[in-house]
Amino acid sequence: MHSFRNLIRTRRESDNRSNMSSSSFKEISSSEAPEINLNRSSRSQDASKKFYSSDGEVNISHQRAKNFGLIKKNINCGKVNSPISKGISPQIFQSSKNTIVLSLTNVKIELYKGGIFQETIESSTENDGTYTWTVNPALADGSDYKVRVSSVSEPGIYDESDNFTIEAKSMTVTEPTSSTIWTKGYSANITWTSTGTISDVQIDLYKGGTFRETIESSTENDGTYTWTVNPALADGSDYKVRISWTSDSGIYDESEEFTIEAKSITVTEPTSVTIWTKGTSANITWTSTGTISDVKIELYRGGGFIETIVSSTTDDGTYTWTQVNPSLQNAKNYKVKIICINVPGIYDESDNFEIKN
Repeated sequence: MHSFRNLIRTRRESDNRSNMSSSSFKEISSSEAPEINLNRSSRSQDASKKFYSSDGEVNISHQRAKNFGLIKKNINCGKVNSPISKGISPQIFQSSKNTIVLSLTNVKIELYKGGIFQETIESSTENDGTYTWTVNPALADGSDYKVRVSSVSEPGIYDESDNFTIEAKSMTVTEPTSSTIWTKGYSANITWTSTGTISDVQIDLYKGGTFRETIESSTENDGTYTWTVNPALADGSDYKVRISWTSDSGIYDESEEFTIEAKSITVTEPTSVTIWTKGTSANITWTSTGTISDVKIELYRGGGFIETIVSSTTDDGTYTWTQVNPSLQNAKNYKVKIICINVPGIYDESDNFEIKN
């Protein structure tokens, strides 16, 4: 029995060897490799060279004509029936009779935060490498956002961006306000606050909704700026300051309407023929233009300060000094100086006049 079994086994092994030798299967060298058509627009060369698809160069090396070797993907190439890793980087593909390379016609764009899906930016858009989106204002501020771009037809083909920041940005002008009055030719303060990352700002001046001039094209976003008001501007109460982000002019704020005007004071009394008597009252008069609330009146002799007649009085054009200082020296070179308290650079002096006993 043992010999009979051995005989059967020996005959079967002989038959198998005989069948194998007559089979059409054989080992193929790389020089004998058949053409592999990647897509309809591909053109193949011999296996030791490169394959070219309509989407770009694809490098292939054979392993006994059974395995695809190193295939370098580009942004327009993908792979069916095989796992794909993220990124545009070299990837090993194992061959099968269903393996093809195809063109990605449309992509889907999604937003993630901290690895969690937030919303679909675009469900399907042409794979042309660019897309513009208006960022959802309702999104929470954060620095852990990512964008994922994936193939519409093959969702397993995708890539994600690095982490980036989404945040609210805003500007708020705090000065000038509706009660502000700027004097032409004099310095004016501009102040503001901001939220979000804003490096530099631009400051512009508008009148009646019409652009007038750029106060500053770029200044540090530190919340304050001082400007000498252009003397050539027309008087008006409908001016506004606009402060905008230099990188995105859509991030801006405007002040309330405020006034820009010229200011002046003209002393009308005393004059060159005036004589004040020490110990008696004396009248001082003047006119003014622009908004001047209060003035200061001082007395000078020969260009030197003598005393303050009144430190603050209403800008109503008249003031009576109840008693000319009896201790003053007799002289003919006295002057009265009237000064705007809010803008000390606005003032006027009288002619020289006489004070005596």
